[in-house]
Amino acid sequence: MVPIEIINKYYKESVVGITAETLTDCDRWYNCIKEKPDYLQAVYTYVILYQQVYNGGFHQYFANGYGLFGELTIHYLIQIGATKCSAILQEVMDAINTEGYSPEKLRKRIFNCDIPAIRDFDDTLWNKLEALDKRYYDLEKEGEDIEALMAGYLVLKAG
Repeated sequence: MVPIEIINKYYKESVVGITAETLTDCDRWYNCIKEKPDYLQAVYTYVILYQQVYNGGFHQYFANGYGLFGELTIHYLIQIGATKCSAILQEVMDAINTEGYSPEKLRKRIFNCDIPAIRDFDDTLWNKLEALDKRYYDLEKEGEDIEALMAGYLVLKAG
């Protein structure tokens, strides 16, 4: 099985139980994912990061609320060996969280679109995120194949 098929297989499993109602409540959505086995948390957080960033950059990832999984995503990127990607996402999180909110408070602010620099398209943040988008897009050229790393992790952890 090729990496994308492995990822798709487990991603489909990771979204089981997520309903439209789940997505309307920050804690319910977050806890729905946190209650899943590690390998499903890893694939879910990776896929939503990938989909959002490739569709509209890191700004979209946060504007659409998916950034509430940012810290968890960093954790799993490190677990799979995607250290360059995890460093980029950490830079993004630091740029978003200039107020130093706790992870829980930051999650809620992201979910509620209550990060003024994101909501108001702040030029300084926008430019920083665009530069980080480019670094993210160039990861494979730099030798970090996140898809292959994730597929390997899933095969190892999920069987």
